[in-house]
Amino acid sequence: MTLADLKKVKHERIGKLPVVILPLAQWKEVEAILEEYEMMSSPSYRKSIAESRRQIKQGKGYRLDLKSGRFRRIRAQHALHGCNRAGRNELRSIHA
Repeated sequence: MTLADLKKVKHERIGKLPVVILPLAQWKEVEAILEEYEMMSSPSYRKSIAESRRQIKQGKGYRLDLKSGRFRRIRAQHALHGCNRAGRNELRSIHA
């Protein structure tokens, strides 16, 4: 859903309050965008990402092996390159 799509939405009123009615599928798209925006604008979320990256560089990070379901330590020199290049999102930062 784009901003142009949102501008086409018909506005209604229930009592004195303006209301927008969207199909559920469109609302879920909007909701996902809003949640992502809230996360990315959260100072504590940004700090946790920075902390996790620092831990991974120090060799304290773990990745989830999807085949075995176990966490495996990431070697520091491969921490930010090997897993992302493969398209995996299983990096997890765990305090060692």
